[in-house]
Amino acid sequence: MREVWTVWDGQALLGLFALRVDAERRAAEIRVAEGARRENDPQGLSVRVEAWTVAPPSASSRREDGPGVSQREFLGRIDHDWGLLEIGPMGTAHFFHLDTYLLVPYRNRLVAPAFQFDPWRELWPGFRDVLKVFRDSGWDEFSITAWFVSRQGAADGDVPALLIRYEPKRVLHAARVTAVDW
Repeated sequence: MREVWTVWDGQALLGLFALRVDAERRAAEIRVAEGARRENDPQGLSVRVEAWTVAPPSASSRREDGPGVSQREFLGRIDHDWGLLEIGPMGTAHFFHLDTYLLVPYRNRLVAPAFQFDPWRELWPGFRDVLKVFRDSGWDEFSITAWFVSRQGAADGDVPALLIRYEPKRVLHAARVTAVDW
């Protein structure tokens, strides 16, 4: 299991980092910028750093690129073609529940592939259900991301990241078929 370090202010997620030192540095910057807050605030309002564990990517990622493509190269392509969004600029209005979104580590930050959001940064209807199917089947975040952006036989050759916008039930069905076959 790989740990990601999160920075919180009460219930608000302020940042995600691959290295604890980076998270601690950001937490200190926030404390200075927002005034002195006690770290052990009994009401839980202080800025704090917590570990969050993500599953390591599997060797059996299902992507069209084939073997030999590193995760960084793969995510670079995702960033170029679809976009990868950092949590901070997206705002914390939704009080991110980490298990609700598809998040992958990229360049020492935890980022969200943009294809899961509509123009108002809300999840497409049905996306959460598809994500649950794969996570319950033991898929890692990289494999799920790859599945969404590649043509799927279970979806009649369509790309689920595009299809979810208009036919979420069809994507959910394709995910169930794929997860069972895996």
